[in-house]
Amino acid sequence: MQLDYTLPTDQDGHAARDATLLVTPSHLTGGPRAALHTRKVEVSYDDGATWTTARLGGRGNGAVGVALRAPAGARYLSLRVHAGDRRGDTVTQTVVRAAGIVR
Repeated sequence: MQLDYTLPTDQDGHAARDATLLVTPSHLTGGPRAALHTRKVEVSYDDGATWTTARLGGRGNGAVGVALRAPAGARYLSLRVHAGDRRGDTVTQTVVRAAGIVR
């Protein structure tokens, strides 16, 4: 299983404080075709020192949208995502400094 991320950024890789992140789980080629789900997305704006569980908006096929709510002093977005499928396969992925935040 793998996780794909879509986040609108400027040419320097910085996202708006209120941008919407799309998380899409998928199976690798040749893998099972079990239904996928994203169980939890956590965000951090302090390089992973603290995590907040984000509110998820379903997009179908296990994909979810997350509205960022970066505080005024935030410089970077870090992510921790938990996803799985109906067979019981799971993935947890942490990405520190996944994107910059527009200042």
